[in-house]
Amino acid sequence: MNRRPTTGSMPVYFFCGNETSLIEEEVKRIKNAILDAGFSDLNYHVFNPKETEAAEIVSVAMTMPAMSRKRLVLVKDAGAFRLDQQQVLVDYIKDPSPSTCMVFLAERGKVDRRSVLYREADKRGYVKMFNRLSFAQLTNLAMKETRDAGKEITKEAIEKLLLLTGNNLRIMRGELQKTILFVGRKTVIELSDVEEGVADVKENSMFDLADAIGQKDEQRAISIFKKVSEEIPVKLLGAIIWQFRTLWKVKGAVKKGVRRDKLPSVLGIPPYRVNGYIERSNKFTEDELFNIFHRLRVVDREMKGGGLPYPLSLERLILDLCS
Repeated sequence: MNRRPTTGSMPVYFFCGNETSLIEEEVKRIKNAILDAGFSDLNYHVFNPKETEAAEIVSVAMTMPAMSRKRLVLVKDAGAFRLDQQQVLVDYIKDPSPSTCMVFLAERGKVDRRSVLYREADKRGYVKMFNRLSFAQLTNLAMKETRDAGKEITKEAIEKLLLLTGNNLRIMRGELQKTILFVGRKTVIELSDVEEGVADVKENSMFDLADAIGQKDEQRAISIFKKVSEEIPVKLLGAIIWQFRTLWKVKGAVKKGVRRDKLPSVLGIPPYRVNGYIERSNKFTEDELFNIFHRLRVVDREMKGGGLPYPLSLERLILDLCS
């Protein structure tokens, strides 16, 4: 009988698909499984093709881990490597280091199945797809996570929750947790609880939209935009402007050497969001952010001047900002 490989036991993984939450969870599981807590910073490396040559990534992967069983090498936007760079990584995949786990991520879930890197990973069984869950799967997951919180949820309440949040796992989980907190000591979550607790889901979705743009997640941004496109255009644009203004502030504060534990008070953001904002701010140069603010001013004039229909203008903006 064949046993399922344990988390992180394979030397190489290639993750792709349109459900980024599941990919993030799997990466976290691998990290927890293979890295010794006391030395994780010494053995965890994140690379992307814009900043690093493939030969450097392979060199790190071939280095013995420091006081740990394994080293974890995360390669983002794997599909962006040039053909010659892909070949270097293909050669590594053919004979990977047994003391390293290398994880390739396809940017925004998209992957070119014809690329030599993908084909070699697929041939060796290293590819794993993470696609959006069906409503049946989301229903089962919502029931399980509600039970884990010591509560039950009615069928009508789950149906309403999914109607409001769609099949976006990240949003569904966030709204479910809000509802669990909303009901307090009640042991059963009912339809009325979801209707009251998730009443502001549209408002949150606008900020989820801005967040997706900040992560350059085009597919997720357009998906959220379609759900909230009937909202007042000024509110939508305001959420996007707020997101990029915060990214600009984060980049400036980090450049000035402001300590990470001081950023929440300096920037007015919750402590648990600091790491996410730093990561997103690193996706943009100062020049890119300057150009984005110029683009936002153009869209603002288009809306106020009655030029393009606002849904078209905003959708074009989203595509521009995610490119």
